[in-house]
Amino acid sequence: MDLLAQWKPNAAQTKFLALWWSKKFPIVSMVGGWGVGKTRLVAMLCHASHHDDPGINGCYVTDSMGRGARTVARELAELLEPLGWQYRNSYKGQPSPHWISPERHGKRTIVWALSWKRPAGTALAANSLEGPDLGFAILDEAQLVNSEVGTAMAGRVRSGNPGRIALLGKPT
Repeated sequence: MDLLAQWKPNAAQTKFLALWWSKKFPIVSMVGGWGVGKTRLVAMLCHASHHDDPGINGCYVTDSMGRGARTVARELAELLEPLGWQYRNSYKGQPSPHWISPERHGKRTIVWALSWKRPAGTALAANSLEGPDLGFAILDEAQLVNSEVGTAMAGRVRSGNPGRIALLGKPT
């Protein structure tokens, strides 16, 4: 499949992207079954956010790093690498998977790959999303996590014009 065909959004993705680009809604969500294009939408949202607001950092969150590597990272690689995005698995010597955009207006966007998984024995106050100041956050497989992750994401999305959150999941 050629790159242009991969970037042609389907009806659900088109509606979601229109709501995202409108900047009228701080949270946009999609519930759809297998094959509707939710995971591919993650890549589209990363690039759209960089294109719209270069240098704004974001993240995508999955319920586990394993699922993120098997699904989201594969879609991002397929769509973003041909556009000049680069994957890195560490930051300043620490394991920190992330994607770096090509320059646009002299700025690059970083999209962190995060998981919402609290290891057994970890304090309830611990939060795997702590730290980064973000302009956008995308939760893939939202049906697999509790509402606490939404609160944590809202606490990270403090930048942006405006900051936005995308929630993507299957019906339960």
